[in-house]
Amino acid sequence: MKIKLLIIIFFVIFGYFFINKTISADQNSENKLVIFLRDNIDPKLRYKIKQNLFPIARYKTLLERERESNKFLKRELDSNRSEIEELRSQISIDTINKYRSGEIKTIPFKKEETLNFDLKKFKYNLELFDTNLLFNGKHDGALLGTSAYVDQYNKKTILVTGDGIISSIDNTKFKTDKFNAKIIRSNITDLITDKRVYKKSDVGIKDLLIIGNKIYLSYSNNVNECYNTSIIEAEINFEYLLFSKLFEPNNCANKESGVYFFNPHSSGGKMVKYDNEHILFTHGDYYYWPAPQDEKNHLGKILLINLESKQAKIVSKGHRNPQGLYYDKNRNILVSAEHGPVGGDEININNLDDNKIKNFGWPISSYGEHHCKEKFEMEGKNGLNCPDYKLAPLNKSHSEYGFLEPFKYWVPSIGVTEIQRTPDSFLDTKNLEFFVGALGNNINEGDMSLHHLTFDNEYKEIKNENILRLHQRIRDMKYSEDLGKLIIFLETKATIGLLSVEQKKS
Repeated sequence: MKIKLLIIIFFVIFGYFFINKTISADQNSENKLVIFLRDNIDPKLRYKIKQNLFPIARYKTLLERERESNKFLKRELDSNRSEIEELRSQISIDTINKYRSGEIKTIPFKKEETLNFDLKKFKYNLELFDTNLLFNGKHDGALLGTSAYVDQYNKKTILVTGDGIISSIDNTKFKTDKFNAKIIRSNITDLITDKRVYKKSDVGIKDLLIIGNKIYLSYSNNVNECYNTSIIEAEINFEYLLFSKLFEPNNCANKESGVYFFNPHSSGGKMVKYDNEHILFTHGDYYYWPAPQDEKNHLGKILLINLESKQAKIVSKGHRNPQGLYYDKNRNILVSAEHGPVGGDEININNLDDNKIKNFGWPISSYGEHHCKEKFEMEGKNGLNCPDYKLAPLNKSHSEYGFLEPFKYWVPSIGVTEIQRTPDSFLDTKNLEFFVGALGNNINEGDMSLHHLTFDNEYKEIKNENILRLHQRIRDMKYSEDLGKLIIFLETKATIGLLSVEQKKS
């Protein structure tokens, strides 16, 4: 009896799916029996059966129609996006030429919104000011805006974009809903002749630093299609900035010198003041992996540069792409933030008292993985067998191999950028309050966010962490003593943000 019942159930199920396949079959089916039966069932009857007895077939048809519709919409979207990009490119070229010639003298900003966050221990207020006249982002994530860097000078905010447009904003203007940044003309195109710097590309200005009456810019330096990150300087003059070369590393990288890749995004370029005669400067590895452990090569290092002699001394090595830097003068401690590969973004602490070159391990140790690992795994292969690991093993310990462990690391990555400590006048908690910017594109992983980290006074532990999910990529930050706020540049839409924070009462 049981066997008969099982046979009946089998034929019922088989019959159900066979009829379902028959009434769903299209003319591309290779099953002649299915096509014969399909063509000999009255279409009206087939439709009623499909609608009432075989919802799978009905949903399959709807799904196929939806897929075809989506394919059409995607083609239309790609076509429209291409046209928009071409139009933006033409507008950008025309506008930037007018910026440089002095025909356009200002960049308009408008207050768009104010964001409020009520998180653990703190409340945050972020005012956002947008412009639609800055275009050339230095990453695909800068969709509608541009990459840019900020600093302070005599109660003004100085802004430089990744394509070299320099402007100033009187800090009193941030109290209004609309204001203009005034263009400062310069001879930058005479010194930096690589035309890709002035377009939407992966090379450009990498940082801005003001010390006294001097302005410093780091940039992607093209030496016969071999790149390093160099520095130019000028006396501040709001009419015209006359730049000259300050520092050029002793090495460069290109497609031939890289191990498997060449990536100008991995350039570093962050600068901070050390004392009146020196600046600290980060240099990325450009994916040239032998460089970070080679003390004869400036790539993959943090350097101390003498502003008079223009000579560089290695402070630390074993770096990949440090884009955040803070020097704690009172404690003689250097805090850096750098990108890992896939995962493994880091914050590193370097006590400079012993005057030794510290080694942070890249590319021998990292808590991230190579990009090729995921590709190998998608092909059903062992990801650790991808060739990159033979030259850069990325061991999951630093200390076991004689390197300094990161103070903090992120897996997955957040796309870490600038790191800024705010003074007690901004937030007096009896601890060290740091803010870390994040690029990336996955908000759920902490990308496109501002990370507020509370360090203890000895740089031994992180006592609190809050994440402000802004849905915009943070490129740079600088604390303004004049405003008493943290100034943030967000590159997704070319936005200036002003952050204030209030500590909750316990």
